Amino acid sequence: MRLMSSKLIVAPAGLHETMKRCLQGEEVPCDVQGARERVLRIGRVVQVVGDAEAADFCARWLIGTL
Repeated sequence: MRLMSSKLIVAPAGLHETMKRCLQGEEVPCDVQGARERVLRIGRVVQVVGDAEAADFCARWLIGTL
């Protein structure tokens, strides 16, 4: 995820912002203490999804985290 959200990848502005938000959610550890913060950060991804491309990326990312 870090590589995809870097400046090396050419992506539309909305998709780049979505990738950065997904990365923020992914960086929170998966333990009991981090569960609440992880849910909050993943919930904030919805705020930046503006088009079908970003929605598709988010869906694939969420399925990949399972």
